[in-house]
Amino acid sequence: IRIAQGSIVGGVPLQARSIVPDTTAPNLLRATYASGSLYLFYDEPVKDAMVSSSKFALVNVDGQGDALHSKTPISQGIDENAIVLQIDFGCGSLQSCVWPNLTYDMNGTAFQANASCTDLECDSEKAQAIINNGALYLQVEEGAVYDYNHNPSLALKKFELTEPECD
Repeated sequence: IRIAQGSIVGGVPLQARSIVPDTTAPNLLRATYASGSLYLFYDEPVKDAMVSSSKFALVNVDGQGDALHSKTPISQGIDENAIVLQIDFGCGSLQSCVWPNLTYDMNGTAFQANASCTDLECDSEKAQAIINNGALYLQVEEGAVYDYNHNPSLALKKFELTEPECD
């Protein structure tokens, strides 16, 4: 239970008559893109530990685009209602290596290893390419974000990103 600061006057103890559980989904109010990160602002507190970055996609006006990488770093924003997705992480560096052909000799020592490494697709470069050809939108799958009562966010087909606001 959260009680707004300054909402109790007189210092008299309170007793709840009933507690109504939160059953509403967190709603995305605003999304911005700046400095390689997506900033998402919700209408209620959300848990950054329960955000699934791969359920977000950067899309163009026609709804075409790609989901964010599943390892995109996620952090709490300016308060519990905000989430930050750092979509420029790892851009320009090798990220994924597979060792499919590892051969061992009789002593269990590896003597032949063929690694296959690939570059991680850079989500911030994708975002910039979409911006260069028009507006950037966010597509969100159901359950991309959860509130503190484990209510999943709803799916959004095309949510337009806005310019960052200066305080």
